[in-house]
Amino acid sequence: MAKKEIVLEQGWSVMEIGVAKLQRILEEKPEPPFESVQYMNLYRTIYNMCVQEPPNDYSQQLYDMYRGVIDDYNKQTVLPAIRNKDGEYMLRVLVKRWCRKFTYM
Repeated sequence: MAKKEIVLEQGWSVMEIGVAKLQRILEEKPEPPFESVQYMNLYRTIYNMCVQEPPNDYSQQLYDMYRGVIDDYNKQTVLPAIRNKDGEYMLRVLVKRWCRKFTYM
């Protein structure tokens, strides 16, 4: 049985929902944690998009898009949070954010 092809726009829309949820969690906004079904759906979608036969292998495009999201998040959220802090205070904010990030990945 052949797997249904996942086009870039379709797969990325699934990813955007997951990324938005993760960002709300990282910012400690009211958001329930990922359920295992949600997490596995995200993982499966990415995996399937990356193992499709060319020209439908979207590995590079997903990497580039996700990198853009991370860059934007760092510039719009993390950088302003540490911009006016020095030394130990800046490190405390960075460590707190870093720990939250890896708790949910």
